[in-house]
Amino acid sequence: MEEKLQRILNLLSEGKNSEQISLIVFKTKNCVQFNRFCSENNIDLKQYKAFKYMDKEWLSEQLKKYNNSPTILARELNLSLTSVNRYAIEFGLRKPKKSIASVNYINEKYFDEVDDFKKAYWLGFIMADGYTYKTPNREKYELAIKIKSTDIDHLKEFAKDVEFPEEKIVIGSGKRNGNINYYCQLRTYNTHLVTTVMHKHKIVQNKTYVQCLPDSIPKEYISDFIRGYWDGNGTLKKAGWSACTMSYQLIESFAKYFDENNIEYTLRKELCKSGNYLHLIRIRSKSHDTFVKLIYPPEKYALKRKYDLIYTSPQN
Repeated sequence: MEEKLQRILNLLSEGKNSEQISLIVFKTKNCVQFNRFCSENNIDLKQYKAFKYMDKEWLSEQLKKYNNSPTILARELNLSLTSVNRYAIEFGLRKPKKSIASVNYINEKYFDEVDDFKKAYWLGFIMADGYTYKTPNREKYELAIKIKSTDIDHLKEFAKDVEFPEEKIVIGSGKRNGNINYYCQLRTYNTHLVTTVMHKHKIVQNKTYVQCLPDSIPKEYISDFIRGYWDGNGTLKKAGWSACTMSYQLIESFAKYFDENNIEYTLRKELCKSGNYLHLIRIRSKSHDTFVKLIYPPEKYALKRKYDLIYTSPQN
């Protein structure tokens, strides 16, 4: 024990940090054994060069010297940035950095229960025009909706419903096929809300081929879910009122629902360059009125330009 103690004291005097000493003495980068040893032997670490950040007065002076930047301080003095930040916060010299989840508040329980038509609608829209994502090897989740900037009022409506700060909606642009496209985007990293959407409502990352009508949607709100999906991934044009997806399972569930409600349709599939099929369902013109009555009734919320196509240009 005396030999180990002296060895550690010598390494401390040489300016070695906790990770370096742990590797030399305990054969691991994990500092648990080193910290325990120091505590048991009453070693005052802050008197040594590599641990000066443990002294409040010293750390305060150094932060002032280095423009109140723990990053610059740690780099210039060869200290652990994590430790510098930890003690700066502990001493009240810096405020804890707010997480994205705390800055961008959202009603995380909004989708816990689908108990009104608007929730069903938004789930359909997210399935069509949004995405969910889990970072590999990390418990970090994301849900995002990205649409044309001209539809920003639609995104603001979603933000209002889920209590997301409207000012946090991002407006940007990108180049595609030589053209500049303007978009608006909403992102949340709230773990509870995103995992609810993914696990309970089956709107998952890499969803293209596995989309299905979630069994979490009550029967009375299925038409609202379909309207949300149609707003995000459907068309109401002279060529036909249609929606498409790479998932035959989803199209099949739409077809079953239309059969139950006397809406006539046609199904088609097209082979894509990827070798997979794009499945398309098109409403027959004779069923347009029935489709509107069921899916796009005037009293229900929907994307404004889709309503305008139906109610101001009935020929479309």
